[in-house]
Amino acid sequence: MLASRFPVIVDTLVSVLTAANLPGVTVFDGPAPSAGDDLLMVIVGHDGTLGETLSGRVSGQYVGIGGQSRDEDIDVECCIIARSGDQQLQAVRLAATALEAQVEAILRASPTLSTAGVFWHEITTYEVYQSNDRGAMCRLPFTVHARCRI
Repeated sequence: MLASRFPVIVDTLVSVLTAANLPGVTVFDGPAPSAGDDLLMVIVGHDGTLGETLSGRVSGQYVGIGGQSRDEDIDVECCIIARSGDQQLQAVRLAATALEAQVEAILRASPTLSTAGVFWHEITTYEVYQSNDRGAMCRLPFTVHARCRI
């Protein structure tokens, strides 16, 4: 028996987003390697910053007397990055937010991620960061929340 559904949720998110075969988008499990200009990516289990960051959080409680079942609330930190070699923030901002809408639609199509023990999941928050000091970049970290039972 798994101590937590966290690793299953991360692996499933990577698989589902990779299988969607989004044109021009690379999906990474954890930190993305440094890359050049003109790219669009989804990172699962990392917020897109340099170095070690929080991959997720898990909280839970036993259901009923005797601890036979446990409900978990899982947050997986993810990120979308859109980057280009020019200085046009509007283009990368639009690309990042359009990709977020695609990711959300993909995840909504499978409310339980077809995974045993998952009641539901959703994108709960996202933020938008922009810079153009080395070409235009938009970083959109977001959180996928899942409710599970083990």
